[in-house]
Amino acid sequence: MNVSSSPHTIALGAEGVLLLTPGEAGSGTALLVCAPDGTPRLQVLIESDMLVIECLSGNTRLRVAGTLAVSADSLALRATHDMSLRCGGDLTLAAEGRIDARAGALALEATRGDAEITANDDVRLEGERIRMNA
Repeated sequence: MNVSSSPHTIALGAEGVLLLTPGEAGSGTALLVCAPDGTPRLQVLIESDMLVIECLSGNTRLRVAGTLAVSADSLALRATHDMSLRCGGDLTLAAEGRIDARAGALALEATRGDAEITANDDVRLEGERIRMNA
């Protein structure tokens, strides 16, 4: 395969430009999508040990008509501000190991039906005051 070392630009009409920059020695290849005003929007870097996809400016939405499945050896989600998980049906959190939840304050509420805690061993509640039916 013959690979040129100069950047390639593809006009996307009024919707912007696509720029492919072959990597120099020690750097990866970059695919950059820019808005019509030249603002970088999406960058895909192909490095020797990883693929990096970055949304550089503006809001981003991923819309899938069918099922979306993500599979990885390890997965980390991080939000600088708020994060929410919402679904119209049941939500299942399952782990072969522990599930830890930690927050400044924690509220669990069952808006319809019972709240159940089941343990194979002891159930421990710790707090300055434990108020039942208060």
